Amino acid sequence: MAARCLAIRSATAYDRGVRSVADQLEIEDRARMAALSPEARVALSLRLGEEALAILCAARGLARTEARALAHSLRSAGRRQAAPATG
Repeated sequence: MAARCLAIRSATAYDRGVRSVADQLEIEDRARMAALSPEARVALSLRLGEEALAILCAARGLARTEARALAHSLRSAGRRQAAPATG
């Protein structure tokens, strides 16, 4: 049992110093986003939203307004509205 615990600890210690490709891409992506101005971040967000809507239109064969309504309903599916604050 002690040998097994030692093996687990040594593997964990080894893994701490190793970065995966996904970890490295996340670090680079965060650095790129931090370098953007707030205006550029908003513009990027809007562009990505438009691209996602175009992909949904193409995938489902929907008009833009139908795709927007579907995206809205998918976003709120399974969520409950907050209870109104009293007092």
